[in-house]
Amino acid sequence: MKKVVICLLIILSFGLASCSAKPKEFSAGGVTITLTSDFSMQETDGVIMTCISGNVGFVANKESKSLYQSAGYYSMSNKDYAKLVLSVNKKTASAVEEYYEELESETIEYAYAYYTSTVFGQEYKYMLICMQNNTYYYAMNLYTTTDKFDSKIEEFKGYARTIRVS
Repeated sequence: MKKVVICLLIILSFGLASCSAKPKEFSAGGVTITLTSDFSMQETDGVIMTCISGNVGFVANKESKSLYQSAGYYSMSNKDYAKLVLSVNKKTASAVEEYYEELESETIEYAYAYYTSTVFGQEYKYMLICMQNNTYYYAMNLYTTTDKFDSKIEEFKGYARTIRVS
């Protein structure tokens, strides 16, 4: 009987291990992010990418730098752009921070901030991530319900470090 129970436990543990989410890359509209295989890409009007997994999501959008230059905004930093995105959307963040990491083959650089918003009666907390290339500014959000956000923040920071824009 003990051998049967032990065999069942071993089989069950292998089965659960094979069900765990694995890294998965998603790309659309010049944005690439590595999330997990739990996520699926969904079509959403008005944005270039939406990926959802349960109550966690990622949304990305881009705006042409020429639009901002014609309005008098020249050479904004990622931090300046993040502040503008928050202001235009009437969102308040305690601070806008900058992330910079030099790797052997590339540099990862973005601005980020945290804010909350109520959507259909449910309160969500967001990690706004802003990046740019020569042509576009990118505003992206990782989000979940406010009550789960603190337990997801390190995971979100890890996802943010995988974002590439082209």
